[in-house]
Amino acid sequence: MEPTQTPESGYLVELEQFLESEEAPQGCMLMSELDGYLTGIAVGPEVVPEEEWMLEVWNGEEPVFPTEGQGATVRASIQRRFKEIQETLAGGEWTISPIFWETDTDEVIAEDWAEGFMVAVRLRFDAWEPLFLHPEDSDILLPILALCHDDEGEPFLDEEVRSDELLKKVPQLIPEAVGDIYDYWREKKLIPQPIRKAEAPGRNEACPCGSGKKFKRCCGA
Repeated sequence: MEPTQTPESGYLVELEQFLESEEAPQGCMLMSELDGYLTGIAVGPEVVPEEEWMLEVWNGEEPVFPTEGQGATVRASIQRRFKEIQETLAGGEWTISPIFWETDTDEVIAEDWAEGFMVAVRLRFDAWEPLFLHPEDSDILLPILALCHDDEGEPFLDEEVRSDELLKKVPQLIPEAVGDIYDYWREKKLIPQPIRKAEAPGRNEACPCGSGKKFKRCCGA
């Protein structure tokens, strides 16, 4: 499979080649997962320090590169992609171009991207939690959650929510969902909010995100 790219993304091709090479740190993110992860960091409710989120790219361990120069180049490419995503969103555009995998038959695979996005969510889940717990607002997460699985490999969403029709549309729905999530958190920051923690449902109660699963098997996992 090949990652979808834009005409100006030559540096991303080089980054993708490195991440898939034997020279890359073991267990590091691949291109599509990395792109979803960077997007999740960019749209989230809290600023995550670069030294923290960068470490997660390498599976939580300090990477060892073949040469110092190569390490600097790889980090610069990741920083460049992150900045591109930030600038696109800050400019009021919803036309982000997620990097998905594409098969030889032109089938678009977005699961890795969605899983990467959720890695970013887990870094600050306490901050993200109010969105997950709001029955109406959490709908903006559905295109992403439809592709994600829990620690036991089970889909986050029940089959009746995770319909074939939704799954077919997900690659087209994700860019708008990202814009909705970005706007959701920006609006929250502009409106003074009382200091209170959203009341979480019991672990055996239905998850308010609309998945149809128990809270402990979904957003409370």
